[in-house]
Formats: sequence, C-alpha cells, structure tokens
Amino acid sequence: MARPRRRHPALAGIEADWEAAVSVPPEDTEIEALAATFGDDVAAAFSHVRDRVALDPYPGILRGAHGTLSAGAGNAWDRSLLLAELLGAMG
Repeated sequence: MARPRRRHPALAGIEADWEAAVSVPPEDTEIEALAATFGDDVAAAFSHVRDRVALDPYPGILRGAHGTLSAGAGNAWDRSLLLAELLGAMG
C-alpha cells in the first residue's frame, strides 16, 4: 500500500498563489488574440515566451499570465502560467 504523499510546508503558499493566478476571469482577450497568431504551432508559442518575455526573478507568483504578458516580463512561475494560458487558448 502506497503511503500518502507529504507536501513540503513551503508549497502551501505557492499552491494558493497558483490557484489565484489561474483563476483570472476570461474577459481579457489579449492572450487569445496572441494565441491565434500561433495557429497550432506550439513551438512558436514556447519561443515567444522564451524570447520575448523577459525573465524577472522574484519569489512566488506575482503577475499571473495576463500581468506577465502586459509587463513583458515575469519569473519562471509567471512565464509558465502565460505559456499554459497560451497553449490552452490554442486548443
């Protein structure tokens, strides 16, 4: 029988930040419009986030996907949220 997986206490805050960041209302169509420019090209979406969204190191999730796109910068967490939103909008 497998033991229940224990989570590190530091992850509790990150998980709460993640839930708040991914629950952004869908009214803003900026991400959907950008995703439409990539068509079905997942590599193009990845390259866009990697090359055109600057890395701005800070702790935790701060901007979320929409804020990171608007700012043109984010940390690894926020950039990955942006990429996830782009891929989700691409279908």
